[in-house]
Amino acid sequence: MAKKTVKDIHGELESIVNILNSDVIKALDIKEAKKSLEKKVRQLINEEIELKEVVDNLKTTRDKLSSELNNKETEIKDLQDKIGALKNDRSQLESARLVLSEQIKNLKIEKAQMNKSLEKTNDLLVMLKNEITQFDEEIKS
Repeated sequence: MAKKTVKDIHGELESIVNILNSDVIKALDIKEAKKSLEKKVRQLINEEIELKEVVDNLKTTRDKLSSELNNKETEIKDLQDKIGALKNDRSQLESARLVLSEQIKNLKIEKAQMNKSLEKTNDLLVMLKNEITQFDEEIKS
């Protein structure tokens, strides 16, 4: 084997030192990249926690709104039922009004007939009174 000179050994050692320096720089870069990634992971974990809270709040809001919607739908149905009942009542009242209107008309006709009959009766009473008066006068004379 050939003997290596100091210069050769020095060159080899310098080459090894350069490789080690390069490896140290890469290791430092990797360490810094790792710290950066760990920081990003922590940020993502915090964002995930915040997003879970937002999702929970949205679920709660959705449930409340759903409940309110159900209540409003029930109110609407109740009001529609009341409107239907009022329309039915109105229809019944209109029918009753027509019947009562017809009864009033008939009662007015009966009243007019009774007034005529009353007038005739009054006329007859006046005639009878006159006849009685005449008869009384005839008896007195």
